[in-house]
Amino acid sequence: MSKDLPHIIPCPQPQIEESFAVYQTTHQFYHEVKTRTDYQQYCEWY
Repeated sequence: MSKDLPHIIPCPQPQIEESFAVYQTTHQFYHEVKTRTDYQQYCEWY
């Protein structure tokens, strides 16, 4: 049965760190965009 399972090969550590850094930067960017958009909508409403 174990022969049927695919082998999982972990990514090298620098590649993981780089991928996480890209994800974190993108997440922060979209959070900033949402915050500014929400604030702008609030100002227009007020």
